Amino acid sequence: MFLKIKLLLNFLLGKKVGDEVVVNTKGLFEDDHQLMDYLKVAHDDVHTLAIDVTFTINAIDAPQLAELNQELFDKLFGEGNVASLEDLNVKIKEDAEKQFALQAD
Repeated sequence: MFLKIKLLLNFLLGKKVGDEVVVNTKGLFEDDHQLMDYLKVAHDDVHTLAIDVTFTINAIDAPQLAELNQELFDKLFGEGNVASLEDLNVKIKEDAEKQFALQAD
């Protein structure tokens, strides 16, 4: 799907779950033929189609930084294997060295 992402970002920034967004179909895709596939309209109609479509935001998935705490350490390396930031650095270094050794072999 080749939506014009920059165009849509202006509509979506600041929105939250439950908000409705109205987008016009004209110029929504890089290629009008993609719109034809999504809306199931005839080839002759898609080039002149300009209707408003309303979307409701059902979910927002965004990465969130984890806190550097025992809960994270346990998730990454198993319960009780890492107890501090110093232990975390040592464990990451050990794992990286093992990975590089395997790749070098």
